Amino acid sequence: MMNYEEFKEYVKENIINALPNQYAEFEVSIRKSMKNNGLELDGLCIHGHDSISPVIYLNGYYEKYNDGEPLGSILSDISETYTEHMQHRTIPSDVLELVQDIDHAKEHIHSRLVNTKNNPMMLEGRPHTNFEDLSITYHIEVSRDDSGMASIPITNELAEGLGVTAEDLEKIAVENMPRNNPMVFRNMMDVVKDMIIPDLMDDGMSKEQAESMFEDMFQVENEKMFVLSNDTATNGAIWMTRPEALEEISERVGGDYFVLPSSIHEVIIVADLKFDKDALQDMVISVNQGQVRPEERLSDNVYAYDSKEHKLSLVTGDRDITHEKNQELVQEEEKKHSSMKH
Repeated sequence: MMNYEEFKEYVKENIINALPNQYAEFEVSIRKSMKNNGLELDGLCIHGHDSISPVIYLNGYYEKYNDGEPLGSILSDISETYTEHMQHRTIPSDVLELVQDIDHAKEHIHSRLVNTKNNPMMLEGRPHTNFEDLSITYHIEVSRDDSGMASIPITNELAEGLGVTAEDLEKIAVENMPRNNPMVFRNMMDVVKDMIIPDLMDDGMSKEQAESMFEDMFQVENEKMFVLSNDTATNGAIWMTRPEALEEISERVGGDYFVLPSSIHEVIIVADLKFDKDALQDMVISVNQGQVRPEERLSDNVYAYDSKEHKLSLVTGDRDITHEKNQELVQEEEKKHSSMKH
């Protein structure tokens, strides 16, 4: 069994032989990539005649190797992934101009939302805008197709070359949002329905039967919880930073509401103010720890929108989860010892 470093070197040395013949002269390298929330991944780069190529992260493949998947199967999987990306990629021919000329880049600039505390190294090297306990970063989209979107993060050096500041980038990104990544605001039950109905139909039900079963499964319609994202459901949490979006939501739900950061891709709107903010934070933390991938987590905090003040504010503070768990364990042990004495 190879360790991770040996595994990376093996893939680097053998991937070309697993690729189709047209890639036989390509060069292979492995580069560290800093992702959201301080996650560092190893990206396999296979370069040809141009400098644009998909990055295939090896960390997940090593987990498959540890789970018993043969090396030959892993190389074939990487080869298939790379080949599919190369065959369907839609990289514009003027990609270099996008990173050299602000007039070319302007309509492709978009923003994303990350946690400030969890990304100090990333934010140090990028122009950004503060938003409560979060930060807005900026990126240049270079391609978009059915497989996803490819973009280049705007670093301090790139921004300097383009002759723009964080303020300039924020203004450009805001102007682009309705056109490139329009807001989507939906009832939570509609979102759940869209996830469950296809699964029921895959099991052989007709659409009518699946919808009938869904209605039986969820007889109580929840009109108090909604999902805010964008039309691609990718990095859609950025819409919680826009005053016009927050005002529109207030009008639709009838006043004040809570905002729960589900992930970097979406946030949950809770229009029932009877909920306790600390209980909501417990729920956010639980979901983050158990269901959200580390690189997609946004925040453990809860926000509230005041419809009279027309303002979104942070209403909870950071908590030391590890300390709280340790305290719970101590309390459980004390209870055990107390019961044994009696």
